[in-house]
Amino acid sequence: MTEAVFRETTAEPRTQSVPLSHLSLELGHLYMEDFEAGPRRLREHFAQVGPWVAAARAAAEARAGGRRPRISTCFLIDDYFTRFSSPAELVPLLLAEADRAGLEIDYLARESGCAVTGTVPVAQAVAARIVESPPPGSYGNRPPAAQT
Repeated sequence: MTEAVFRETTAEPRTQSVPLSHLSLELGHLYMEDFEAGPRRLREHFAQVGPWVAAARAAAEARAGGRRPRISTCFLIDDYFTRFSSPAELVPLLLAEADRAGLEIDYLARESGCAVTGTVPVAQAVAARIVESPPPGSYGNRPPAAQT
């Protein structure tokens, strides 16, 4: 007779192959003072990073060998020490200024959200899911750096 066992799908770590970005770009990591300066400061920031983004995209396209590279973009909001605006105010402003510069933001990250949410230590939970790959040219005979 077979016994049925209930188990949460997240109870055990699972490694899954997913198509990751060939290139991930952080378009900005601005602080409260930058946002307090208003749209002008964001406009200046995106104007400064625009050429860098174009160069990084061109390099990724050249490495892709004729295939379209997967490129993701993010923007980090430093709200770790203080909340300086609401998402309803901040996100449209941020996206509009990025768009004005010809840039697209795929996802936003709140720095405060990287530490702890409620009782969940988010950073530790993510770190526990990372599967280290052996350095190029090696055969994996040394333990991962996290264990040494």
